[in-house]
Amino acid sequence: MRKGTGVVLGVFIVALLMGLATWPLLKIRRQKEIRRTEALLQALKGACEQYSMSHKQYPRTLADLKLGGEPYDAWRRPIHYAVINHGRPGIAGRDYIQLWSDGPDLSTSSDDIRVGD
Repeated sequence: MRKGTGVVLGVFIVALLMGLATWPLLKIRRQKEIRRTEALLQALKGACEQYSMSHKQYPRTLADLKLGGEPYDAWRRPIHYAVINHGRPGIAGRDYIQLWSDGPDLSTSSDDIRVGD
């Protein structure tokens, strides 16, 4: 064995063990972030419903809720918001909203967190 190879191998093994030890902690953190984002989306949905009752329509943007800034998910990315009317504007009770976060990753995928009718 060459000089220093044992040290490099030892450092690699320690790093591998540390990575394996922190994996469960990262999983717990991710679950907390998901729950926090789900709670935020539910609160925003409630605020949009209240706005709808007062103004007879959903807000055009989340800024219309006057929350003091744009809402962000647990990963510090903006919450997505859309009012859906199925191409039937003017028909009462047909509109609904969708709120979502891209989740822990930056892509639109199955791990997105969604709230809406």
